Amino acid sequence: MHLESSVFRNVPFNPYHLQVTATGFAPYAQDVAVRSAVPIDSAIKLRVASDVTAVTVEAGGDLVENDPISHTDVDKNLFDRLPLESQSSSLSALVTQATAGVAADSNGLFHGLGDHAENSFSLDGQPITDQQSKVFSNQVPLDSVQSLEVIQGAPPAEYGGKTSLIINVTTRSGQGMKTPHGDVSTSYGSFGTANVGLNVGYGGESWGNFLGASGLKSGRFLDPPEFAVMHDKGNEENFFDRVDYKFSNADSILLNLEYTRSWFQNPNSFDQQFHNINNAGVLTDPLTGAPLGLIRFRKSKPTISRQPGRT
Repeated sequence: MHLESSVFRNVPFNPYHLQVTATGFAPYAQDVAVRSAVPIDSAIKLRVASDVTAVTVEAGGDLVENDPISHTDVDKNLFDRLPLESQSSSLSALVTQATAGVAADSNGLFHGLGDHAENSFSLDGQPITDQQSKVFSNQVPLDSVQSLEVIQGAPPAEYGGKTSLIINVTTRSGQGMKTPHGDVSTSYGSFGTANVGLNVGYGGESWGNFLGASGLKSGRFLDPPEFAVMHDKGNEENFFDRVDYKFSNADSILLNLEYTRSWFQNPNSFDQQFHNINNAGVLTDPLTGAPLGLIRFRKSKPTISRQPGRT
């Protein structure tokens, strides 16, 4: 008797206990360890149940994860239940709020166990050692993430020389989505802050494509040195595309495309308009109060742009 095959996609990297039951057949159990995006083919053969049933009681060791590495698993069901910062910077907020021992600075960059710049991402098995925030190496849109595994403490040697956190990311796939499916979300808040995020997925039995994009525009892009926001505008855009193609049960190809950019100003303090610009003692104009952001340099000689009404 041939039973229909089942396919499980976007399974987070972890060990699993697979159990299969069917009416008239003996139950089947198997341990499966998912540690990469390479498909795992498990051939399951069910035996016909006999009239005499024997019950064997064993210790439930399979239900206890025996991975010696300290880590936190975050699946997609938790994303919507946490108060995340914004659509474009929510990945940092998710790691900070869901992982013990992680703290974020005033600009949202998270630090594991007090370390700085010692975090590393692994995106579908591809290492990314750049810092991920809305300022340094913009982030992957959270709509494109299926699950996270945050490894704390001393990470395994396979992830390189980072000493603090490893964020193992499994992205979403469009494979199996025979009808297009997507979401759009947007918000608007104080300081003229506008957020937008969208995603769409589509595919078939052997191929899939999933797109995710997010954007942010704000008049308070970074944490300013003053209570009143001054010279602090900025924006960022993130785009991610995952393409899958399955040649056979043992061979498949996965292509990730990512594009990010950001433009932002460095926030000023009110006393900066009276500071020295160079050793020649050139100051900003005290009459107009023009901050350093409007100083223009031409032929190595600083000049002050006098534009009333602009700050």
